[in-house]
Amino acid sequence: SGKAILNKRHAFYDINGDPWDFSDAVGFTFKIWEEREGGRQMIDWDSPDNIEASDSNVNEFILNAPSTDTAIERGKYYYEIEEIIAGGYTILLAYGEANFL
Repeated sequence: SGKAILNKRHAFYDINGDPWDFSDAVGFTFKIWEEREGGRQMIDWDSPDNIEASDSNVNEFILNAPSTDTAIERGKYYYEIEEIIAGGYTILLAYGEANFL
């Protein structure tokens, strides 16, 4: 908690284990809520400020955030990561429980 996230890589694979291809992505979002439905939103990052596609791997993106953005108390939270494609459409890549230690 309260430590900067710098150059944290996240890689994605499809159901067959093949690398996901972000070459069509025009952006990404990463959000964290206190509660899954109706909870207070704690983090709302997007590209290019905090998330950018990897230059070396089409299935990876990189998170960057200052410590002030990650100063969340210990506890139970929920996250969502989305890919944005042309036309502003989003594809949910991952969601689930996020624990801050």
